[in-house]
Amino acid sequence: MFHIFFKRTMDDLGVSGIELAKAHGCSRKYLSEIRQGKCSPPINSFYELLETMEKLRPGAKLYFADLIAERAVSFSQLIESMDNEQLSEILFKVSQALKQKRESHAKKVEQFLTAS
Repeated sequence: MFHIFFKRTMDDLGVSGIELAKAHGCSRKYLSEIRQGKCSPPINSFYELLETMEKLRPGAKLYFADLIAERAVSFSQLIESMDNEQLSEILFKVSQALKQKRESHAKKVEQFLTAS
């Protein structure tokens, strides 16, 4: 989800991938993968990218935070508009998706360990 806000921040503030990659010292490919949601860097690395963007375009961190806050308010309003049955169904589906993701991750780790 953060990659969507990250990409929008870059686009809206006119920060090119080349510019940010050069200033941060990472490859354009790596940055492109983050923007597309293909990889998710550790939170400290992600924060460093935001810090670099802030240096290039002062106010970038606040803009990014505002995008997240705007989404949180929208999500909160959505939840408040649901009745108990709808909310229960959504929470069940989210828990199932998280369970599948956790199981998939565990399987990948197990395959990696047995291949080593």
